[in-house]
Amino acid sequence: MTPTSISGAGARARRPAKAAAPLHSGPGGSAMSTDTVFERLGDGTRRRLLKLIYDHHEVCVCRLVGGLAEPQPKISRHLALMRRAHLLRSRRDRTWVIYALDPQVPAWAVRVIQQLAEGSEADPVSAADRARMGTIKVCGTQPLPAG
Repeated sequence: MTPTSISGAGARARRPAKAAAPLHSGPGGSAMSTDTVFERLGDGTRRRLLKLIYDHHEVCVCRLVGGLAEPQPKISRHLALMRRAHLLRSRRDRTWVIYALDPQVPAWAVRVIQQLAEGSEADPVSAADRARMGTIKVCGTQPLPAG
């Protein structure tokens, strides 16, 4: 029986589920959708990480670990999820791994991240993250190459 051939009194024809329209093609042809962005923003740790990365433009993992006062494996796992979703990109500078927003993130998603960053300014957790970040030295200082 096909999805549109349901018979019987009052039966409605079913349509196949509609896939989310891609809004950005990332490396390897993967697509970014609103679902992808909001799934990644659905976790408090990831929102806190994105806020710090948005505010500082690029940040070493060791500063993010200290800034959030969370274990390194937890921070790395969340960063990897966002990197695979093409929200972030990373580079290695000697012994440090440095993260920044992916420049190919759609403008609407950058605006969402910006609004989250601005909206969390009065949040006590965000204030504590900022205070801790201010006490941690800057690692790997070379900027990410454009592109």
